[in-house]
Amino acid sequence: STAVATPAKTVVVENEIVDMKQYIIQENDTLSSIAEFHYGDANLYRVILDANPSLDARRLKIGKSIMVPKL
Repeated sequence: STAVATPAKTVVVENEIVDMKQYIIQENDTLSSIAEFHYGDANLYRVILDANPSLDARRLKIGKSIMVPKL
């Protein structure tokens, strides 16, 4: 998939300052595949899910913007 990202921004998550970047969900994306692309480890999908509490991992919508924390 082709990543679409915007410049990083800093937010506070669970009292920690975290750099985030925006990612636009593409066709066939899963949280695991997004984690693999950004972190090199599909098992880190939970980091993305935690940063996007309203996200339904089973129903990712193509074109929806999510935030991906930098590790």
